[in-house]
Amino acid sequence: MTDYALDQSGAQICMASSTDPSHPAEHIIDGKESTFWTTTGLYPQEVIIGFGRPVSIRTIKTNTRNGACCFAKLAEAPSGAPVVLACL
Repeated sequence: MTDYALDQSGAQICMASSTDPSHPAEHIIDGKESTFWTTTGLYPQEVIIGFGRPVSIRTIKTNTRNGACCFAKLAEAPSGAPVVLACL
C-alpha cells in the first residue's frame, strides 16, 4: 500500500495552525517515526496536507499524545487534488 502522505510521494503541508521550530508540521510527512509535530497554544489545532494529484485514500492513521482527540476530513482543492484537513 502506497503512503501518499509522505513528502517523497509529493505530499505537502499546505497550512498548519501552529508550529514549534524543533517539531514543525513538515515532520508529519517525513516518514520518520522519531519525528513529530508539536502544536503550541490552545486547541483546536489544524493541519492541511495536500497531495498535488488525485489519489485514492482508504485509511487515515494518526498518533496523538496527552489525550488529544483527532478527526480528519477529506476535501478537494481547486485543482481537483485531494487534501486532508486534520484537527486536534
